[in-house]
Amino acid sequence: FADDDVKNAFPSVPVAGAVAAFERHLGTHEGGGKGENGLKLLSLVETLLRNSESENTEVGLDQGSPLSPLALNLFMHENFDLPFTREVELPVRPGRYADNAWWTCRSVSE
Repeated sequence: FADDDVKNAFPSVPVAGAVAAFERHLGTHEGGGKGENGLKLLSLVETLLRNSESENTEVGLDQGSPLSPLALNLFMHENFDLPFTREVELPVRPGRYADNAWWTCRSVSE
């Protein structure tokens, strides 16, 4: 087992990218059909990720927010995990939660 920290993960996430990941997972994208309640939930998520109704944060997730780890997970899943595992065949199994990454290894040398 080996682990590491994804440097500057929370401050580097584009808020629009995190909102788009929520939108796809909530099924509120065009043709998703989740209706008015889904759109209200997405609007609330965007307001929380941007830090308020008046502030317009473009980049960075607030590490103090309970929503930030989920937002980072959804964003990283689509933009790191899936492309990485499609492109690279690894002898070890990777995993990640928020900004913590790990690999299960067969031996210390791996």
